[in-house]
Amino acid sequence: MDILELLRKRGMEGDMDFLREAMQVVVEGVIACPVPRHAGR
Repeated sequence: MDILELLRKRGMEGDMDFLREAMQVVVEGVIACPVPRHAGR
């Protein structure tokens, strides 16, 4: 089972705590990614 399938299944079951925690992990991972200095130039 891939992550998107797992998220869909949990979301359909109404497990909002799981979805909230999963999104927090994803967002924190994106924020922690280094951005090159030349990004956006």
